[in-house]
Amino acid sequence: MDLTIMNIFTNILDTVLVFYFLVRIFQKKNINRKNSVMFLSNLVIFNTLINHVFGLANSLGFIAIFIVSTIVYSYLLDEKFPKILIYSILATIFMFIFELTAANIIVLVFQIQPSLILELNIYRILGIICSKGGFYLFIKYLIRKINIPLYMKTSSIKTIILIGFFNILVIYMTLTLYKYIMVESVTAYIYLIGMGIGAIIFSWIIYSTSKKMIYQYQQEMIWKVKEEEFHKKDFYIKSMSDILYTIRSQRHDLNNYLSTLYGLMCLGDFDDAKAYITKINDRVSNMNKIIETNHPVITALVSIKKNKAFEENIDMELEIDIPEELSIDFVDISIIIGNILDNAIEACTLIDKKFERKVYLSLNMEETYLIIQANNTKSQKIKLETKDITSRFTTKADKESHGFGLGNIEFIVNQYNGIMKIEDLGSEFRVNIRIPMEGDLRYEVQSTAYVKG
Repeated sequence: MDLTIMNIFTNILDTVLVFYFLVRIFQKKNINRKNSVMFLSNLVIFNTLINHVFGLANSLGFIAIFIVSTIVYSYLLDEKFPKILIYSILATIFMFIFELTAANIIVLVFQIQPSLILELNIYRILGIICSKGGFYLFIKYLIRKINIPLYMKTSSIKTIILIGFFNILVIYMTLTLYKYIMVESVTAYIYLIGMGIGAIIFSWIIYSTSKKMIYQYQQEMIWKVKEEEFHKKDFYIKSMSDILYTIRSQRHDLNNYLSTLYGLMCLGDFDDAKAYITKINDRVSNMNKIIETNHPVITALVSIKKNKAFEENIDMELEIDIPEELSIDFVDISIIIGNILDNAIEACTLIDKKFERKVYLSLNMEETYLIIQANNTKSQKIKLETKDITSRFTTKADKESHGFGLGNIEFIVNQYNGIMKIEDLGSEFRVNIRIPMEGDLRYEVQSTAYVKG
């Protein structure tokens, strides 16, 4: 059998096996066979010519074959080049492992020089049958059980590609040594076998390490989702508590109003009763005034906080001028706003009532960024440092149950790759947040509100 024919036969097997590997990985069923045969045939011819020009086990030839093969596979399977590149690397690693294993077994059993396996003889034919046959059985019966695509859906994919290339390099260098190494003693045999086993062990270590790394990444993602759910549930519970508190407070005040009014009516003091009713009406109107923002969640939230500020005799100014649709979840915006206003109101309550108590919050767009600005008056006795953002800073005695506000804000801002800046100016505290928006913005309703308690 001519060496060229042997190379063509080997290239056919390699090309078809890698293609079969990719078909099984991507679970392709409707393959255009005529088109595939034509392109794969041309690929075999190209690979054979490269081997003839550069010789077997040549690094430049291998790179050329690998890149062109990946392009062809990408076209035939209608998959993106980077994906095909990743799985082609894996297929090459597995194929090298089977070739290395078969070569070592043949060298050991027949006690021949490793270089003979690269020549045209019975040993090479036997090596091809063993390695390619083993790789085929691996693809047919084991590849689905490993579930390789599960390990590719991670942010560490670049690391896996780098490790894969390095692994190919190690195994490739081992196979290249078979061209030149001369085995003349038992020790040399041991070195040769150890080198092959070492390459296989290295491959297994790479697989195990990647698996552990991916598992850890998956666990981190699960905990991240749970943490996000916790923050949102905490926000909902807190908002419901505020609503219930407001309802109870208004019901208690209503009972007092009715009792007082009833007393005035019994005394026949109708003028004072009218004046009292007018005063109650002004107060209730102010408290029940809805701040329209065109976003139900934000509208409900700022209305609750407005009532809370009103009860504490705090002036609150709100300026909301944002598009109807944003790429950020409005629940996340509400968590940011809610925590900012809660912190601001809490800070104002620590100021003596004879001094100014004021809260300002602004939401607007600057090009493709959502800008959130807030400032409030505060006691100069309390100083907040930037490091307190993540250290659960709170002025309340119950530090175990409070102090999550700034941390919650930072958590969401980081989720959207935003920037947060806080400033303590002594008698005033400022928060500036800048969050990039993605997608189209539909600008419809503009709302500006001013509320004074």
